[in-house]
Amino acid sequence: MTSPLQSLLDALGVTLSVLGIESFFFGCLAQVFCDYVGEQRVKWTRFFRYTPTVLISIGLVLAGLGMSAALIIHYLAPNLRFRPWETVSITWRSRGFF
Repeated sequence: MTSPLQSLLDALGVTLSVLGIESFFFGCLAQVFCDYVGEQRVKWTRFFRYTPTVLISIGLVLAGLGMSAALIIHYLAPNLRFRPWETVSITWRSRGFF
């Protein structure tokens, strides 16, 4: 079982992590859009190549769908609820997502 403080800290950690990665991406886009010479655009397009990025994204989407399907099947099996002793393992699994 988790305490309310632990749940709050988990939510805060996920929120700050998402905010940080979005700030990084926003900074990359700002450098590309405000670069009138073209140096930053070349730098970031060299770092984020199109084809490998798309393939990695497809793989991550499929992995997420697979994990979600397993959780949905696990939820649907015992009449639309989780058994009480399984909620602890589900909590630990959900922390591993991020």
